[in-house]
Amino acid sequence: MTIFINKYIKLFSFGIIMVLKEALVFSNRGINIDYKHMIYLLIIYLFIGSWTLILDNKNQLKTLIILDVIISILMFADILYLRYYTQFLTLQLFPLLKK
Repeated sequence: MTIFINKYIKLFSFGIIMVLKEALVFSNRGINIDYKHMIYLLIIYLFIGSWTLILDNKNQLKTLIILDVIISILMFADILYLRYYTQFLTLQLFPLLKK
Protein backbone atom coordinates (compact mmCIF):
# COMPACT_ATOMS: atom_id res chain seq x y z
CA MET A 1 0.00 0.00 0.00
CA THR A 2 2.83 2.43 0.79
CA ILE A 3 4.42 1.81 -2.60
CA PHE A 4 1.11 2.71 -4.21
CA ILE A 5 0.94 5.95 -2.19
CA ASN A 6 4.59 6.76 -2.90
CA LYS A 7 3.93 6.55 -6.65
CA TYR A 8 1.14 9.10 -6.40
CA ILE A 9 3.23 11.37 -4.17
CA LYS A 10 6.03 11.32 -6.76
CA LEU A 11 3.60 12.09 -9.57
CA PHE A 12 1.95 14.91 -7.63
CA SER A 13 5.39 16.32 -6.69
CA PHE A 14 6.35 16.28 -10.36
CA GLY A 15 3.20 18.24 -11.20
CA ILE A 16 3.77 20.81 -8.45
CA ILE A 17 7.43 21.33 -9.41
CA MET A 18 6.53 21.85 -13.07
CA VAL A 19 3.75 24.31 -12.20
CA LEU A 20 6.13 26.27 -9.98
CA LYS A 21 8.73 26.38 -12.76
CA GLU A 22 6.14 27.63 -15.21
CA ALA A 23 4.88 30.24 -12.72
CA LEU A 24 8.47 31.43 -12.32
CA VAL A 25 8.82 31.74 -16.09
CA PHE A 26 5.60 33.75 -16.31
CA SER A 27 6.57 36.02 -13.43
CA ASN A 28 9.97 36.75 -15.01
CA ARG A 29 8.18 37.87 -18.17
CA GLY A 30 5.87 40.13 -16.16
CA ILE A 31 2.78 38.03 -16.90
CA ASN A 32 0.36 37.57 -14.01
CA ILE A 33 -0.73 33.98 -13.46
CA ASP A 34 -3.90 33.19 -11.51
CA TYR A 35 -4.77 30.10 -9.52
CA LYS A 36 -7.20 28.85 -12.14
CA HIS A 37 -4.38 28.76 -14.71
CA MET A 38 -2.10 27.01 -12.21
CA ILE A 39 -4.72 24.31 -11.59
CA TYR A 40 -5.07 23.75 -15.34
CA LEU A 41 -1.30 23.42 -15.64
CA LEU A 42 -1.23 20.97 -12.75
CA ILE A 43 -3.87 18.81 -14.42
CA ILE A 44 -1.92 18.86 -17.69
CA TYR A 45 1.35 17.86 -16.00
CA LEU A 46 -0.37 15.13 -13.99
CA PHE A 47 -1.87 13.81 -17.22
CA ILE A 48 1.56 13.89 -18.92
CA GLY A 49 3.17 11.98 -16.07
CA SER A 50 0.28 9.63 -15.31
CA TRP A 51 1.57 6.85 -17.52
CA THR A 52 4.56 6.50 -15.15
CA LEU A 53 2.25 4.90 -12.58
CA ILE A 54 2.56 1.59 -14.43
CA LEU A 55 6.34 1.57 -13.86
CA ASP A 56 7.99 0.24 -10.74
CA ASN A 57 9.10 2.70 -8.05
CA LYS A 58 12.73 3.15 -9.16
CA ASN A 59 11.95 3.49 -12.87
CA GLN A 60 9.09 5.90 -12.18
CA LEU A 61 11.44 8.33 -10.44
CA LYS A 62 13.98 8.12 -13.28
CA THR A 63 11.27 8.65 -15.88
CA LEU A 64 9.79 11.63 -14.04
CA ILE A 65 13.24 13.21 -13.80
CA ILE A 66 13.78 12.70 -17.53
CA LEU A 67 10.36 14.24 -18.26
CA ASP A 68 11.25 17.17 -16.01
CA VAL A 69 14.51 17.77 -17.87
CA ILE A 70 12.86 17.55 -21.31
CA ILE A 71 10.03 19.92 -20.39
CA SER A 72 12.48 22.32 -18.71
CA ILE A 73 14.65 22.40 -21.84
CA LEU A 74 11.55 23.17 -23.93
CA MET A 75 10.56 25.96 -21.54
CA PHE A 76 14.07 27.40 -21.68
CA ALA A 77 14.08 27.27 -25.49
CA ASP A 78 10.72 29.01 -25.52
CA ILE A 79 12.04 31.78 -23.27
CA LEU A 80 15.08 32.35 -25.47
CA TYR A 81 12.99 32.32 -28.64
CA LEU A 82 10.46 34.72 -27.11
CA ARG A 83 13.18 37.16 -26.07
CA TYR A 84 14.81 37.16 -29.47
CA TYR A 85 11.83 37.02 -31.85
CA THR A 86 9.08 38.36 -29.51
CA GLN A 87 6.78 35.45 -30.39
CA PHE A 88 6.23 32.05 -28.85
CA LEU A 89 7.92 28.90 -30.09
CA THR A 90 5.45 26.65 -31.92
CA LEU A 91 5.68 23.09 -33.19
CA GLN A 92 5.80 24.28 -36.81
CA LEU A 93 9.03 26.14 -36.03
CA PHE A 94 10.97 23.15 -34.71
CA PRO A 95 12.19 21.97 -38.16
CA LEU A 96 13.45 25.50 -38.83
CA LEU A 97 15.56 25.51 -35.66
CA LYS A 98 18.06 23.05 -37.14
CA LYS A 99 19.34 25.65 -39.60
